[in-house]
Amino acid sequence: MDANQLLERYAAGERDFHEAILRDVNLEGAILPDINLINADLREAYLKNTDLRGAKLGFANCRGANLNESNLIGANLISVDLSWASLILADLSWANLYMAILKGSNLIGTNLIGSTMQSANLTDSKLIAADLQAADLQDANLSGSNLTGAKFIRANLERARLIESKLMGANFKGANLKDASLRNSNLHLANLSQAILIGTDLSEAILCEAWLEGVNLDQAILEDTITAFVRMS
Repeated sequence: MDANQLLERYAAGERDFHEAILRDVNLEGAILPDINLINADLREAYLKNTDLRGAKLGFANCRGANLNESNLIGANLISVDLSWASLILADLSWANLYMAILKGSNLIGTNLIGSTMQSANLTDSKLIAADLQAADLQDANLSGSNLTGAKFIRANLERARLIESKLMGANFKGANLKDASLRNSNLHLANLSQAILIGTDLSEAILCEAWLEGVNLDQAILEDTITAFVRMS
């Protein structure tokens, strides 16, 4: 199916395009809210600035797709494969990304406020300045990712893995990091004020000049952690 066929059928009222073969399709700027693309093949698709609000993309193959500046508010992306995809400045607020695969993806400046990302794979991804306020990242894997300046305010990162991640200037104020692993991560100038750090593994992490106001470190793992100039108040 090509782009024109899909757009014509959508304009005629059709919404169900599950399992459609749309590899390399160009749907830049298309308005397709509530479309059903479950299990569709969208590898290398060009979906920049596309309106996919409330779309169903569960189990779809979107490896290498361009979704820069796209609107995916409230979209269902359960187990979607977005490996190596580009979602720069995309809006995925309140989207469901449970068990989604985002390995190596580019999420710079992406809005992920309130999103569900439990057990998602975000290894080696770029989330510089991404907004993950109140997001649910329980059991997610963000190891090796660049999260410089990302916002995790009130986010749930229980048992999440952020091993060897770049977290300089990231904001974890009020976040739940219970039993999370941040081994060997760089948290220089990060804000961890009021965060829950029970069982959190910060071994060999860099916490230089980090904000830790209202934080109890008694139950955190701090083996060989660098804590120079940490600000506790």
